[in-house]
Amino acid sequence: DYYRAHNRVFEDIGVYVEHVGTLTDLDQPERVRWAFATPSVFTVLRPAVTLGRLIRPGDYEPGVVGVVHGALISHDLWVRRYGADPGLVGRTVELDRQPYPVVGVLEPGFHFPHAETDAWLAFGWAPRYATKAGLGSLWASAVARLKPGVSFA
Repeated sequence: DYYRAHNRVFEDIGVYVEHVGTLTDLDQPERVRWAFATPSVFTVLRPAVTLGRLIRPGDYEPGVVGVVHGALISHDLWVRRYGADPGLVGRTVELDRQPYPVVGVLEPGFHFPHAETDAWLAFGWAPRYATKAGLGSLWASAVARLKPGVSFA
C-alpha cells in the first residue's frame, strides 16, 4: 500500500513469497514449489487462465497470512496431478495438510517466479507492513509494471 501511494512510475506493484511444500490431497504426496501472491502480481503479469479466474482481493483475509480463500494452479500441475479435470475449480487442494479452494488454472507456459512453481495462494499485507515504518521488516519479493509512457531511462 505504501509503495502504491508513493510512486509516480508504476501502474501496479505485486508482492510474493516463495515456498516449497507437499501436496497431500491425493494418495501420493508430491513436493511442489508454490508462492503466496497478492492479486496485483497477476494484474502486473497479466496471465490468461485456462479455467476459472485469477485470484482477487476477496480471496484472502486482509492482514491474516494463511487464511486463503483462493488458489491458482499451473497448467502443468493440473494435467500432471489432476488429469486436466475441469471440475477441479471450486474444489480444494491440500497443501501441507491445509485445504485451499481452487479458483483457477493458469494458461500453459506461465512460469513465475520459477519454471517449477505450481501453485499461487492469495494473500494480503498485514497492516503493519503497509506503512513506511513497516517496510524495514519486509520479507517478500516484488514485481511491478511501469505506467504507460514511462521508460527505464
